[in-house]
Amino acid sequence: MLTEFQCMQIEKALTDNIEPRKLAAYLCLHMGLTVAEATALRLCDIDFKNKTLTIHNTLTRAASSSAQKYKITAGETDRKLFIPDHVVKILEENIDLYPDPECFLISGNQTTPGAHLLQNLLLSINSKLNIAKSLTAIKLRNAFIRRCLENDIDLYTIASYIGVKQVGEIQKKFAGYITPHPEKINILERYTSDYVAPAQPDSIKAKRMNLLILGAGSQGPVVKETAQALGVFRDIAYLDDDPNNKLAIDACENYKKYINTYPIAIPSFGNCALRAKWIDRLEEAGFILPTLIHPMATVSPSAVVGEGTVVEMKAIIGTGARIGRGCIISSGAVVDLNASVGEYVHVGSAAAVKKDAAVSPFSVIHSGEVFG
Repeated sequence: MLTEFQCMQIEKALTDNIEPRKLAAYLCLHMGLTVAEATALRLCDIDFKNKTLTIHNTLTRAASSSAQKYKITAGETDRKLFIPDHVVKILEENIDLYPDPECFLISGNQTTPGAHLLQNLLLSINSKLNIAKSLTAIKLRNAFIRRCLENDIDLYTIASYIGVKQVGEIQKKFAGYITPHPEKINILERYTSDYVAPAQPDSIKAKRMNLLILGAGSQGPVVKETAQALGVFRDIAYLDDDPNNKLAIDACENYKKYINTYPIAIPSFGNCALRAKWIDRLEEAGFILPTLIHPMATVSPSAVVGEGTVVEMKAIIGTGARIGRGCIISSGAVVDLNASVGEYVHVGSAAAVKKDAAVSPFSVIHSGEVFG
């Protein structure tokens, strides 16, 4: 099973120098499509307005007597899938790769593609980066299923989404990622007539002001310096999935065991979707999610900055500006008067969001770019 660190490496490879095959692979990783589904998908199967994708067909081998090696076969029933916002965004940004709605997503033309297109891409990526012993579309799909399970998406929803008729198939293969919580049955107490909601524990007050940063890569030290400049944290430590990163005290997956020592935690990943996932995980585990604003940043008193957001040195947040949850506003960036920056956005160094502009969630405004 691919680790989250390996998935991050794949994500970077798929989002650098994007071409049609990379978009198809991106759907395997982030929507759990099979190689047959991703290869048979056409641009017209995607409804950008309603953020849905319909699986009408799959790619199958043609009869041995046929001159054509593969053919497009209609499925028993259509399957309509919700498309996550970040997937919609990357598809919209690269729609120019497709001159016609009937083009196959994986090739950018209307010629029936072969199954080798996706596998050749993954072989090339793995050869360059040495991510795993082997890298296939099914491994991307399995990573999607693992992520769903780790985020408590129920088996029925997962099975329906990926087109598996028997829930038991998932349960058997991914048993190690399914955790029963029999204690949750106690929540039904709220339906009794004498139920009294429990008081919120104040034990957190006795905990030290220690900060845990998830991710010790290039963004991690910047977050640490911002936190240090505030002068409120007694101790700051990193978690990172790279075993060779000497800054980290442990892997990210072991975050829960540090909640008593480091009750405050924040992810520092530049990848917006990964940052969003970890913010949700940390909150669910009971960590305090801080908002870190460097003392040398300028933030208007009327501006609103969401939790889990980092505002770095010499950034400027103007009057009435609104910054969403889990954002990174890099050093020297400017968010101007009444601008709105959605959740999990990364505004790069010296970038600018113009007056009254609205930045969609999960967007990346690159260094020096002017948006709006």
